[in-house]
Amino acid sequence: MLMDPDCNREIVNAANHKFGKEFFQRIFNWNLTQQASMQNIIRNKVHDFLKLRNSRGLPVRWCYVPTLPTYHGGAGTCLAMDFGCSDHYIKLSLCCVAQRGSSLNLVDERAFVLTPSLRRAPMSKFSDFVALCIKQMLVDNGVACTSGSATVYMGVAAGFDVWVEAQRQPASATVQTASKGYQMPGFVGSDFVLKFHEAFKRINLTVEIVTVINDAVGTLLSGVYQAFLSGNSADCSIGVLCHRIGANLAYLETDQDFLEVCSLDNRLLLRRPTGDGHCVVVNSEAGFFIGQNKELDDLANVFDNSVMNELKAVLRLECIISGAWFAHLLERCIRILINTSAIDAWSIAGENWTLNQAKGFEVFTLFDALHVEKSPPNELAANLGRLLDLQNLSRADVSRIAVICKAIVGRNARAIANSIIAIAQCSYGVTFPKSMAISYGGNLFASLLQLKDLLQSELNKLKPDGTEISLLHSNASLGCAVTALSAGLAASKKIEF
Repeated sequence: MLMDPDCNREIVNAANHKFGKEFFQRIFNWNLTQQASMQNIIRNKVHDFLKLRNSRGLPVRWCYVPTLPTYHGGAGTCLAMDFGCSDHYIKLSLCCVAQRGSSLNLVDERAFVLTPSLRRAPMSKFSDFVALCIKQMLVDNGVACTSGSATVYMGVAAGFDVWVEAQRQPASATVQTASKGYQMPGFVGSDFVLKFHEAFKRINLTVEIVTVINDAVGTLLSGVYQAFLSGNSADCSIGVLCHRIGANLAYLETDQDFLEVCSLDNRLLLRRPTGDGHCVVVNSEAGFFIGQNKELDDLANVFDNSVMNELKAVLRLECIISGAWFAHLLERCIRILINTSAIDAWSIAGENWTLNQAKGFEVFTLFDALHVEKSPPNELAANLGRLLDLQNLSRADVSRIAVICKAIVGRNARAIANSIIAIAQCSYGVTFPKSMAISYGGNLFASLLQLKDLLQSELNKLKPDGTEISLLHSNASLGCAVTALSAGLAASKKIEF
């Protein structure tokens, strides 16, 4: 989110002073007001964009991410909860942030199973279950969490559509639509933060939810918001391709340079790419189901099915599979892009574009670089090789990511956005269920460190004519925990600017 310049100066000038909740709230009241006025502009712009491309049958689900700043100060223990990542479980992470934010250590990470009856139970019962899970995790790690102890601040990453009404205390997140098997009576339309806090009080749990963020698509839309708010780009378009097993591929294009902005929860980084390249944001997560009722079974190929079979036995392999599958996803997109006749309708003023004009690109994958994987690196590498072998693919095949992304960037920015929308319509216009129109990724806690190194090494081999090829990552899983800690400390007057 873009701050009011006057507020930025006030923060800078306030060095070495303490501010309480009033100062904290005043800044974000301004931002929320501006955001409300800008949202209609963005909505109309993108709706016009979709209408122009004749994208009937592909509804757009709206969300945006008003985020709290990550203050460079304070230390302590904080919690992150992945709520809605799956219908089978919730995930909790306990983190320890060192003084001045110089380091962040993941202390514990757990998945708590949700039974079908629990997902249909009254919201109060579901909330009580969540509260008990949190308490168990804190107690097992020796963190005081009952009456009289210090507050433990918590951030929540919502894996379904929530309206974040305010990112200040008390946090608030109203559920707009439910998915993934969540059928608790009264869940839709409720403020789940309020329900959780009520459950915390019932067991004297001193945990406070101070920030809620949406997932990858919502974060991308916040980048669109920043582009409009800055006034530096008169036109901004977004294309989202929702593809099979719970992953999405999104493009953000502006007619002018990309903004030098970073979403303040560290979930998405948008920079000006090298040369005339474009930014590709990829939520590289394989979901745990194919549609809510396996509606997308017919779209899964042999590779996808083999991936899912592996997941049944070794859940942690998802982190490797997701990245390997990403190259396959992009390859299929490009093939459709080249071969479908529908693309011809989206050309701009008869412009001819080819696949070999790239000058540079940056690919941002959303994954967690902070999780410590217990398996040794050579074992993870062996697992990756074995999974690629299931389709008779060599490791060199991973380099297709470079060729494909290079081809994407070679196209006109507006034209590629048009094409992605056309692809989505062509592929899913009839069979793609509305509830899956924008597929929310699941596993925010995957570790892709070894895969990132492998992909980057392949990219380094493919630098034609000095083209800069960069694979970057954005921390997706624990940003909400760091934000929770800093926000809570700021509001409780324990933080120094």
